[in-house]
Amino acid sequence: MFIKKLALFSTAALFCAGLAMAQAPDGQRPDQHHRPDFAAMHKSMCEDRVAHAAAKLAYVETKLALTDAQKPLFAKWRQAVLDSETKQKTACLAEAPPSHDQRPTILDREQRAETKLSARLQMLQATRPALKAFYDSLTDAQKDSFNRLHEEHERGHHGFGHGGFEHGPQGGAGGPDAMHRPQ
Repeated sequence: MFIKKLALFSTAALFCAGLAMAQAPDGQRPDQHHRPDFAAMHKSMCEDRVAHAAAKLAYVETKLALTDAQKPLFAKWRQAVLDSETKQKTACLAEAPPSHDQRPTILDREQRAETKLSARLQMLQATRPALKAFYDSLTDAQKDSFNRLHEEHERGHHGFGHGGFEHGPQGGAGGPDAMHRPQ
């Protein structure tokens, strides 16, 4: 009797599973696999760059409690960072989004790395003069706080930097290899 009940429950479970598989969501056939829209995800990630940078810059401005004399220097640095991020956004949008059909080759990956490094260098060079002027205006306590925030960022915690704010494929996942130490 126990074996008959077990067989009956097993058959019922298999039947229900078959029905569930036959009724795929969104009118898809059961043999169709859901594929993420890589192009939409890529576009969204690229477009979020400037917003993420602006948010981090607002945090820095608030955290450092800038004086009236420091605010114009910060504003100049902030604008340099946002201009850089806008250029990075444009370059990101120009890249072909990842394809679900074909994986990149080692040559593709190396070319992409070279392109990102070159863009990163240009960003650092473009923002450095404004950063230096701003950093030099900070008190010792503000410099300590600014440096600490950057170090936290490098360790993968919250933070900011002075060269810019990189995300996604440009900076490696939210990638925040985005900043370097003030000099």
